[in-house]
Amino acid sequence: MRTLLLTLALTLMLLIPAISSRGYDTFPYSLPKKSIGDAIGVRNPSFEPSGIVYHPVRKTLLVVCDDGNLAEISDTGVLLKYWASSYTDREAVTYCPVNGATYVWNNTAKRIEEVDLDANDTITILKSYSLLTIVGKENIESVEFVPDKSSPEKGYFYVGTKAGEGVKKVRKIQLPLSNPKASIKVVGEFTLPHQELGLGDLWYDAERKILLGCYSRHLLCEMTLDGDTIAEYLQPFKAEEGICEDPFGNYYIAEDNHGGPKYNIYGGVLKFGPRKKPSKTEKKSTPEKK
Repeated sequence: MRTLLLTLALTLMLLIPAISSRGYDTFPYSLPKKSIGDAIGVRNPSFEPSGIVYHPVRKTLLVVCDDGNLAEISDTGVLLKYWASSYTDREAVTYCPVNGATYVWNNTAKRIEEVDLDANDTITILKSYSLLTIVGKENIESVEFVPDKSSPEKGYFYVGTKAGEGVKKVRKIQLPLSNPKASIKVVGEFTLPHQELGLGDLWYDAERKILLGCYSRHLLCEMTLDGDTIAEYLQPFKAEEGICEDPFGNYYIAEDNHGGPKYNIYGGVLKFGPRKKPSKTEKKSTPEKK
């Protein structure tokens, strides 16, 4: 733990000049209280996190990996459940408060899958929604449900491109969750501000009603639901594949196997303290425009 904190401190010190010169805001969360991904790596050393979400009913964290498996841990890192799968390349996980369902993104089949968290040992798919005709060969690694009372389904799925042909974007998609006869519709989209980077995950801040997007190369971006940039920060790691917050404001980063020294085998999960409130004298800088 001491080695991890020293590494974090050194990393942040090295990032200070970049923050100043590029106009990024200071990372708003406290340093990690602890690393909480070790139990997953003990269960499966090849587990490479690719997405994370806090489940408000179960009061746990769900972590999905590139091998298609899903793990459930407590906010202190206790491994509670583990679901294996023969299907590879699941890249995102999200919770829908409207129906209480949990969804994962299957990047191989290009579909959103509702998973049964009551199943034992093996991932069980209750429903699936193919987006193949919409996303084609794009590499999708971020899927987030955003509640919206004006929607017939009381919310939309925001699906973000990490790589692929054409312009990287986020699509606002309506799925027929309650009406199986309805069709899947793209009701909006916006172009991502950093075309040179890959979008690893999206998370919806229900309190502030904004999106947070994590990119490769440390970047965390706060956006409106229309994609306008609010603020940008540099995170202390370079392999962020998933982000979320819990109701107490704690911030979680799921990293793949390019993370810090403790996570050079399977990746890891880090827990940060709640968002720091800016002081009255603190001035926000303007993010660099590209």
